[in-house]
Amino acid sequence: MNPDATQRRGKAALSVYLVMLVSFALQLCVAYSRVSVRQRASEMFTLTALQAVLVFLFSMRLLQERRVFLIALTLSCVPLLIVMNAIWTDSFRILRLAPWHN
Repeated sequence: MNPDATQRRGKAALSVYLVMLVSFALQLCVAYSRVSVRQRASEMFTLTALQAVLVFLFSMRLLQERRVFLIALTLSCVPLLIVMNAIWTDSFRILRLAPWHN
């Protein structure tokens, strides 16, 4: 691979990472700001949509990486997401659609 292309990729990845960090900081500021609930929700939704687009565009690059890396990433993320959903206490309440157990 061309060294210039590698440097451009690194700079692009770093810039996406920095934009994500700034977006997370903005989410914290919005979360603790004293505005109406409707305005806070719309601002959070906008920031979350921006983050989702950035993550999607950044992860599209994974198809250019080695297949072993993609398989390892998938095999480590899928069980983690399953376990995260299984141990949340609210997940059991949502399944029963009741705030307490009868």
